[in-house]
Amino acid sequence: FHRSLHIETELENEYMKSLIRIALGDVYKFSEEFAQSEKQYNIALEILKNADHRSNLCTCLYEKADLCYKIGRINDALELNTESMAVAEESENDSILFNTRLLKNRILSTESKETALTDLKKMLEGISEEQTAILCVEIFKLTKQHNYRKQALDIFKKLYKNVPKDFYRKQIKELTEI
Repeated sequence: FHRSLHIETELENEYMKSLIRIALGDVYKFSEEFAQSEKQYNIALEILKNADHRSNLCTCLYEKADLCYKIGRINDALELNTESMAVAEESENDSILFNTRLLKNRILSTESKETALTDLKKMLEGISEEQTAILCVEIFKLTKQHNYRKQALDIFKKLYKNVPKDFYRKQIKELTEI
């Protein structure tokens, strides 16, 4: 990543610089190096303020919102997520829109589980199998109703059989151990 960033800095390719910074932020977030993650997202946001890359902007805003949620900065997470949601709607980025709605409900569930649960159940209509499984996990976490855990587990097993993504494997392991 750092080598790519050096090359893109020389070429002054704002789109690629922002992508690389977002990717670095994701790597640091995954590694739980939260300060470094936030630094990378902030650099990407500075680049994106002056560029017309709405898709990257909503992605970066969402990833930083998710980071803030993970480290307990709920107000920051809500503000960034709301901004990301608006940009995602404007640019018709359905993937980020799903993620922002999910994060909004995670945040909301800290104050009103019922409201979050209602919205999560509404989100179950007209989405991919992977998104259905993700929502079932969230609903299970809120309700402890094992039919949602089982539904998510069944879907993740089916998805893993077709495409062995690490994310699916981890979800299967987590849901099996509950």
